[in-house]
Amino acid sequence: MRQLPLLILAVIVFATALLAGETRAQDGERRAGLVLRYGDGSVQTACVAFAEEEISGIDLLERSGLPIVLQRGGIGAAVCKIGADGCDYPAQACFASATARALSTGPSTR
Repeated sequence: MRQLPLLILAVIVFATALLAGETRAQDGERRAGLVLRYGDGSVQTACVAFAEEEISGIDLLERSGLPIVLQRGGIGAAVCKIGADGCDYPAQACFASATARALSTGPSTR
């Protein structure tokens, strides 16, 4: 897993900022932009139109057409993989790589 937590954070922050300052198309649709920076440094963008007053970050990702893998649970969904970055849930636990990295490097000293 290559920097998936940073990728997820960037997606959530960007989506929240865009949805907070909503932009309306002439026909009344709303739109949200999505910018992803993958672990290899490549960048992918998407513009998602929606009719609802607001949508969640998960809804935005699902409607973007990007290849994503989610783990759904009782309290919501976790993004396990976007493109080639992340874990192959359900073959791997959604947070397997992050857990393994934390165990191998020990607690953060920051």
